[in-house]
Amino acid sequence: MSNLAGNKDVLKGQRGGGQGGSGGSCGSGAAKDAAPCSCIDLSAAVDPAGPTASGNAGVYRGPNLTFSQSNFHDNNNTPATSACPEDGAKINGLHRAFRWRPGKISEECAGNAAAAAAAPVRSDDVVKRPRYDDGSDSEETRRCFLEGGAEFLATALLMFVGCAGAYIEMDKPSANVYGSAAFGFAVFMSTTIFGGVSGAHMNPLVTLVCLAFGKIPWSRAVVFMAAQTGGALLGYGLLYVVVPDDVQAAVQGQVRGGAVCCTVPLDSMSSWGAVLAEFVVTSILLAAVCAGLHPPPQQAPGPPPAFQFGVLVFGICTVEAMYTGASMNPARSIATAIWNGMWDRFWVYLVGQSFALAFVVGTYAVFRTRREDE
Repeated sequence: MSNLAGNKDVLKGQRGGGQGGSGGSCGSGAAKDAAPCSCIDLSAAVDPAGPTASGNAGVYRGPNLTFSQSNFHDNNNTPATSACPEDGAKINGLHRAFRWRPGKISEECAGNAAAAAAAPVRSDDVVKRPRYDDGSDSEETRRCFLEGGAEFLATALLMFVGCAGAYIEMDKPSANVYGSAAFGFAVFMSTTIFGGVSGAHMNPLVTLVCLAFGKIPWSRAVVFMAAQTGGALLGYGLLYVVVPDDVQAAVQGQVRGGAVCCTVPLDSMSSWGAVLAEFVVTSILLAAVCAGLHPPPQQAPGPPPAFQFGVLVFGICTVEAMYTGASMNPARSIATAIWNGMWDRFWVYLVGQSFALAFVVGTYAVFRTRREDE
């Protein structure tokens, strides 16, 4: 604000002039003709010189009033204390506990403070991940463990809900569809709840894809994969506490070794046939992940990713789960093998999923490079 001294007298004059009185600077008669009115004019347009000439984009001027957008913080109407638009945001106790402030992460704040202060806040500037006060090692460590914890809980929820659908007697109609729907619904729930925190990978292969395309660093990938394996062990183990003993006995008597939800190929299926089946379904899943990492420009809005991946997993499991279990996830296979002691042809999943990871990452990298060249 500037030039606001004596505004009380100005407002008094404005009140008197409105009634045709003689007090104040907005008098009547000859005084009005002799000197221009000095009342505050809030209808003044943007600086006629324009932002390029004056360098003050968004500055409004009147006879006794000058102010700009940078004098106020967007939405909150709180004074901005520094150049970054988000620095005036209100912080509550929970934000302080996690050292987190809402707002956007803008490179303009570091490189051009004045331009960042005057820039309007757009909806696409708001990030979907937490923003921390500084870039110190302690804050990065805090963020790494926060996101690792989200991966732990997301994978635990995936295994608990998904494998709960496997506790259905196999002689019932559409038993495979029930289990497939449970895993699809588990993916939908976990992605919806934890997707905004860590991305809800829930799968070491998805984490490695993100690592290959530079979406996360090595340190974050190691934490994620360890959290996913631990979460899978916890989620599957909770089923032994929740599911009644009679239900467990009834279902375990119908599967080989009593290993419910354990990924084991059919006895009549060759090992290399199982490798090929696991390679195909894992490639489909990872290809969808790659497509989500680099969506085409100006893509029409569609269903949320949580719904898309939930339907994808449901479809894959419905078609292929009866042959190999449709693992597509090393954490899932490792957790069920440890709890049941079932390592029969476990190498099938490691080989098939590794081939799928290398194939999808290599192929997508070539396609992406050619599209950028065009």
